[in-house]
Amino acid sequence: VFPMYLSVGEGHQHGQSIFVGIIHDLTRQKQAEQERDRLAAIVESSHDVIIGKDLAGRVTAWNRGAELTYGYTVAEMIGRSIAAICPPERKAEVDALIQRVRRGEVVSQFDTQRVTKDGRILEMSLTLSPIRDSVGTVIGVSTIGRNMTELRLAERRVRELTQEMLHISRLSAMGQLASSIAHELNQPLT
Repeated sequence: VFPMYLSVGEGHQHGQSIFVGIIHDLTRQKQAEQERDRLAAIVESSHDVIIGKDLAGRVTAWNRGAELTYGYTVAEMIGRSIAAICPPERKAEVDALIQRVRRGEVVSQFDTQRVTKDGRILEMSLTLSPIRDSVGTVIGVSTIGRNMTELRLAERRVRELTQEMLHISRLSAMGQLASSIAHELNQPLT
């Protein structure tokens, strides 16, 4: 069964009725709609941040992952500048990234910081890609982000613990050396 649309018209030619019909096959249109709906569901259900922006930096799409990460709802962010989630010292970074994507570049795993609605600073890893229209012109920016804050804190803690262990190891080695020297000095005296 193929989805079809039938247009029927009536005309007259030499005293006779003529019926003209046009059948439109809607299969491709239905498949495209299903594919669009499937992709929208994937974006919406992702726990990663997925944001669409126009070339002026205004938010055009904001998924559930962005809501959970930054604390802003879709209604609060659509039409607003993406600079709203940037620390003040990083606002120029937004323009520079958009310019790179405007030229067709993909910016992969860009480490930066962003700010939540309640003011917390997050360590983020972003990938920015051009959004193109049907003729290939860049019309926007797609950003996929992952919150790296907990991972970065864990990495710092591992480095700190490693430094502490090295220090303890050096102290232990010095203690063993001192013990050995003390033993050698005590032997001749006995």
